[in-house]
Amino acid sequence: MAPERRVGHSVAVNDAPLPTKLGTTLRRLAAALVLHDGFQPDEAVRSAADLVAAGIVTPATKALADRPADAAPHNRGEIVALFTEVLAEVGTPLPAVPEAGWARARWIAEEMQAHAIEPGPGAFHLWRLWQDCGTPDDELTWMLQAHDAWQTAQAEGKALIEQEILAYVPNVIAAAERNAAG
Repeated sequence: MAPERRVGHSVAVNDAPLPTKLGTTLRRLAAALVLHDGFQPDEAVRSAADLVAAGIVTPATKALADRPADAAPHNRGEIVALFTEVLAEVGTPLPAVPEAGWARARWIAEEMQAHAIEPGPGAFHLWRLWQDCGTPDDELTWMLQAHDAWQTAQAEGKALIEQEILAYVPNVIAAAERNAAG
């Protein structure tokens, strides 16, 4: 095997750099695993197959990529063990809980911006990360207040609150970036 070299937050294996999108997916799955919230074994298998297709072939990426693509036959424990090995082999460590919380918060906020998660429920999901993120005083607490107002509002009021939530989402992303930086 060729010597490893650092590329961003990840390691290049066999002289193949870890593509940005794959690195993002691996970090999101690692955060979900740490938080026991949203880790999908079938997505871990697909990510390993994507790594192999990108030329990042290691014992764990190959073993995980060789698993069936559908979720039904997966033994979660085996997938988690292989996925953890993949992370180690590509230089993406499992994050600490606060780092995982902020990574998940960023992902939810970005999904809200892309309209893949509706603002009201998204605000609630962000608030649920408050403790995991280290009990911040502002960004996620604001989301709880917005969610509570959204939940009790009438239809026309909900639309206004949803606009306010979406306007506030960049603050959550900025907080996630600050907290990821240390």
